[in-house]
Amino acid sequence: MLGVTKKKVVPKKEFFLSEPKGLADSNSMFVCVCKAITEDQLQETLKKGHKSLEEVSGSCGAGSDCGSCLQRLQAYLDQADAIVGDQSASATEN
Repeated sequence: MLGVTKKKVVPKKEFFLSEPKGLADSNSMFVCVCKAITEDQLQETLKKGHKSLEEVSGSCGAGSDCGSCLQRLQAYLDQADAIVGDQSASATEN
């Protein structure tokens, strides 16, 4: 066909001049793009006991810039609370 060219897929290691810090072996999605915070990094922050948007923002910086990720961060916090609640309910039943 005329005018159609095949696109070359560039592997991540060729695309970046150097490997992005902290993302070498991670398939984790970004939660906060402004501060480059991934789901894995957010999980680590939550494991440290941070339970509010203010605490998470103060710890890792997520949500402290443009604010477009605040709803997503709150959803993660709500999900973490539900998991902890389910685990403590199971522990008290046994």
